[in-house]
Amino acid sequence: MLAAEGLVTLKPRRGLLMFTELSEQDLDEIYPVMALLEGRCAAEAVQKARPADLKHLKAIHEVLERHAGAGDTDGFFEANQEFIPSSSSLPATAGCSR
Repeated sequence: MLAAEGLVTLKPRRGLLMFTELSEQDLDEIYPVMALLEGRCAAEAVQKARPADLKHLKAIHEVLERHAGAGDTDGFFEANQEFIPSSSSLPATAGCSR
């Protein structure tokens, strides 16, 4: 579907998708939808998460907030590299599988 819309270009026998160049208007339309979907998925995953998972994510989030407040983009990026796989490992929901 994304290829049909021109958003990605499929590369045969390479096993990956190459994103096609997006215009500023494309991004203005895509990011609000992505934010809604990701928020919904996060809310559903948190409902199924174990207390230990939530404690771990909260600790990483506090580090992210400290780096953001200090304007430390490098520190924020590094902490975010831990947050993403940790949050992605929460129990998936039917409509939000990775």
